[in-house]
Amino acid sequence: MRMINRYNDLQTVLNEDIYGPLQNDSVIIVVQVHKRITYLRHLIVSLAQARDISRTLLVFSHDYYDDDINDLVQSIDFCKVIQIFYPFSIQTHPTEFPGADPGDCPRDIKKEQALLRKCNNALHPDLYGHYREAKFTQTKHHWWWKANRVFDQLEVTKYHTGMMVFLEEDHYVAEDFLYILELMFRKSQDLCPKCNILSLGTYLKTFNYYTYNKKRTQPYRGGWYPGNAAKVGTVREGLQASALREQGSFGSFAGSYSTLSRSQLKDAARRIRAAVDVSTLLDQNQKTLRRSPPDLPAWYDRPQVALIGQSAHTNDISINAKRNGFLNHPSNSPSRQHNNNPWQQWRPLQHQQQQKLLQQQRQLQQQQQLMLQKQRQQQQHQQQQQQQQDQLSQQQSLQTQVTTEKYTSQSQWGYQVLPTLYSIYQKVEVTPWISSKHNMGMAFNRTTWYEIVRCARHFCEYDDYNWDWSLQHVSQQCLKQKLHVMVVKGPRVFHIGECGVHHKKSNCESNQVISKVQQVLKVARGAQQLFPRSISLTQTSVIKKTKLRKGNGGWGDQRDHQLCFNMTLVGR
Repeated sequence: MRMINRYNDLQTVLNEDIYGPLQNDSVIIVVQVHKRITYLRHLIVSLAQARDISRTLLVFSHDYYDDDINDLVQSIDFCKVIQIFYPFSIQTHPTEFPGADPGDCPRDIKKEQALLRKCNNALHPDLYGHYREAKFTQTKHHWWWKANRVFDQLEVTKYHTGMMVFLEEDHYVAEDFLYILELMFRKSQDLCPKCNILSLGTYLKTFNYYTYNKKRTQPYRGGWYPGNAAKVGTVREGLQASALREQGSFGSFAGSYSTLSRSQLKDAARRIRAAVDVSTLLDQNQKTLRRSPPDLPAWYDRPQVALIGQSAHTNDISINAKRNGFLNHPSNSPSRQHNNNPWQQWRPLQHQQQQKLLQQQRQLQQQQQLMLQKQRQQQQHQQQQQQQQDQLSQQQSLQTQVTTEKYTSQSQWGYQVLPTLYSIYQKVEVTPWISSKHNMGMAFNRTTWYEIVRCARHFCEYDDYNWDWSLQHVSQQCLKQKLHVMVVKGPRVFHIGECGVHHKKSNCESNQVISKVQQVLKVARGAQQLFPRSISLTQTSVIKKTKLRKGNGGWGDQRDHQLCFNMTLVGR
């Protein structure tokens, strides 16, 4: 605590003798740091490679005091650096508020039991009946304290009027992120006068370009169904198509079999074998059905049994057989059971019935041919449309598009890397600020901050332990003009954190994600998509009105409300 107070009182700016004092319009980069030093190293490396980084001030805000982290930060030599330390951390207050006080109410205790126990804050559980957990409340406290500190309490930022970029320790920046930020700031007055936040990062989900463009019509799993003879055909063909689909689905993930368990692999193989076996069995059964009875006339086999195989109700063979007179065969009559030659005594169908059956068969065949012809025409039309789209996309895309697509289709990771992404690196979008989409790499100036800080009560008393959702509440309930953001379509800030407050994985190494981010930037760099000469505004998609929502809880304790508000009142 003495070291923390000493750092906060001195406000020492490292490397100021090399790079000179901070200019009023220079960019200030504020990084919120906990104790994940591996991620922090990657962030610092990416910052070192950014153009014009030497003109910035890098502020590291810590809620955990660690000598290794301090040594890493103080070794930075490419710009001015200052460290600030959140003074009310769990580390410095492990057994008292805002840490975990032994007298605090347990998280899941009922309010009636808490009142009987007379534990701390028994009267004020959160929206969901839970009591506070210190490890979750600290992040919101730290963010609010950090913003107040850099805008209103540091001497070096007293007259600063430029942009402040807010990052976290598990972010990674592109080398032109400062260049893009300046370009967006200069264009904001023309493209979006009401925008008060600029966002350099977007959360993108995995998207497989090849899978998306190669969607094929899947066969009907059950085989034949009425009105669609050309699609499948018989039950046997339907089952064969099903088996092929099973094989195709297995092949689609066979390349990543290392991610499947042994039981999953066995189950996939069993499903394929079952589909193939059923198809083979049915094929054999149909061959058996197509054999003529011993003394049955040759003409009887072709029209009737063929009709059985092509009927719209293939599964109900008895119905077709009865309809065609097969169940009225003399051999099925009790009086004929002892006849030595029942087939000779049975009278065949009349010539008119035979012609009718043959005509029905021809009509079915004609319908099949017509539907097949229509299907071929539709496929040709779709192919022509696809070729036209491909030609347009090839004109808009770069020569390196194919290489990019192959690379991204082979690597499954947490970012959407479409070929079109590289053609929109110079484009921005304007939209109302949404906490879950635009909280990464966000930048704003003192004017916007003063509008936010006037709504400190809304921020500090909103029952949500997330700072970004609390800021969303401020925008919806307090600000005269809601927060609007200009966000770059091609991200310049990436999230590389695999593990954090909400996610605990067995493997928390960041090297795999880092390699993906570096590859994306390498391709964009080689395609000369970084450092665009200008930016343009894309067509803003229609956004539904954001509904007012309940908070996520975790912030019902009155002590948290008061501590948060007191941070706002502390002056320089």
